[in-house]
Amino acid sequence: MNILFICPRWPFPIRKGDQLIAFHRLRTLSLNHKITLVAFSNTLPPQEDIDAIAPFCEAMHLIRTRPFERAIKLFHKGFNRKKPLQVSAFDARDAEGVVRHLCSSGKFDVIHAFLLRVAPYVVDYSERVVLELIDSMQLNFEKQVSARQPLWRRLLAREEAARLRKYEPELAGKFPHVTIVAERDKQRLANKDILVLPNGVEMTLNSTIQRVPKRIIFSGNMGYHANSEAAVWFVRNVWPIIRAREPDAEFRVVGISPTKEVRALSSTPGVTVTGEVPSLASELSAASIAVAPMKSGSGIQNKVLEAMSCRLPVIVTSDALYGLPEQTRKVLKFADTPRSFAEAVFECIENPDQAKQIGLMGEKIIKDLHSWESAAFSIDQMYEKAKKAPAPWVLPAMITTQHPALGPVH
Repeated sequence: MNILFICPRWPFPIRKGDQLIAFHRLRTLSLNHKITLVAFSNTLPPQEDIDAIAPFCEAMHLIRTRPFERAIKLFHKGFNRKKPLQVSAFDARDAEGVVRHLCSSGKFDVIHAFLLRVAPYVVDYSERVVLELIDSMQLNFEKQVSARQPLWRRLLAREEAARLRKYEPELAGKFPHVTIVAERDKQRLANKDILVLPNGVEMTLNSTIQRVPKRIIFSGNMGYHANSEAAVWFVRNVWPIIRAREPDAEFRVVGISPTKEVRALSSTPGVTVTGEVPSLASELSAASIAVAPMKSGSGIQNKVLEAMSCRLPVIVTSDALYGLPEQTRKVLKFADTPRSFAEAVFECIENPDQAKQIGLMGEKIIKDLHSWESAAFSIDQMYEKAKKAPAPWVLPAMITTQHPALGPVH
């Protein structure tokens, strides 16, 4: 099939969860389909980032979004409380024109709309659209309304969550083919026809790297509030208990864009904040235990799946369990209090053979349940269903012969 794939961020380099999923969608779906990519970006991606995507796409189109223009849009449209701020920020006239121009060609069998932000551009073609939401944004922002967050963030999150509670399920309800990563997120949209499609993972243990005993790792985008919150909570509440009993234990916080608060954690004895690293797989392969002490967030925590794929025992809080299939949960240790979390760490340190077995079971579950290829098969089936609907592409009001914003990136 010919697929028009629209996403709100250039899919490479992979620095955020949505980029990870978009990249692997393009990689796996391109094996059976011809894909035209439309993506948003503040800047023209460097050639190496274009080249990383080019093998998966027949054509690529870039919608430039400049931060100051986005700020102006938010100021002018932000007072419209019916629309979420994140949707207003992507309300680009050029994008609407590009999508209409491409659709009017009649070339495409199906549109793959990636995330809520781009859904408004394709709602007129909803019968032929597969809308991939990943997670529920209303749930995501509700989790940010926490006393642990700065006042400005709590106020902003409360406002955005209020807008999303009505907007998200209403907009998603206009599309007959929708996917989301977790059952809990699906329930917030009150639509029984939504397909739950768990995240995949492609992270391989580097067997040439020797594990460092008592090295604990937490990975992720450390500029994301849920990850920075988790890292700070762990170091302030759990780490003192661990170090009191295991003074040679190490804790590595691995991931891009650490906030000022996360960077400050490196002054704590035994704690290293790495920032971006050349190879996450190498970091995971050198560690002995992975933790995901989440206190907020939504969807599926990729960091948990990545650690499992590298045969690590993983200790999580309840918030990191949400969205994971029951079989995946069974090989995780979970604890919500500082003392119980520390005790779970001690159990892994003091029983290395048991920890190794847990790691091996986790790796098997990843191979069985969390492959990108199995997800692509499910999406293929949705494409087949969407293609059966009448094609709405060529409508007189939407036919254009030229659009100045349209142009291939590569």
